[in-house]
Amino acid sequence: IIAPQIQPPAPYFAAVKNGDYDGRLFLVNARNGKVMDLMGGFYFITKDKRYLFSEYASDGINGLEIVDLDKGVVIYSTKKLPCEIMGWYEKGGEYIFTAPIGTPTEKVPPDGTLLVYSFDFHTNTFTEKFITESVLSSYKRLSYEYDPRKQVDCKVNYVESGAVK
Repeated sequence: IIAPQIQPPAPYFAAVKNGDYDGRLFLVNARNGKVMDLMGGFYFITKDKRYLFSEYASDGINGLEIVDLDKGVVIYSTKKLPCEIMGWYEKGGEYIFTAPIGTPTEKVPPDGTLLVYSFDFHTNTFTEKFITESVLSSYKRLSYEYDPRKQVDCKVNYVESGAVK
């Protein structure tokens, strides 16, 4: 279990468990002691600090949970996103993720367009749309507050002499 360096806003504290093909985000509310056990591994917090997007770190499962930090509730949860998330972007409070190129969908993207999914905070759903790379370049590429791929493995490395490295 790791306590990420970048934490959600008060009153929350985050701890992440990775491994066993079941990444978890434990979000502790310091005011009331309640713990949310979320699909996790990767997470980022929206620009206004109101929402936390927790992406599931698991092989073959495209899961995501979105938490309203003001209300302390999960507003979106699925283990069946339509595709793998390639990258997150934001523009004017709109949060989108890009689909892999060549993702099978019922719709064939028009030439020169990319398939993206946009989250609607009013309906708590994603909508599919096609945008050009030029339009995508007007969005800000987001980074995760916590990304397990950037962590040093929790293992001991040995040199030839057998001494701990």
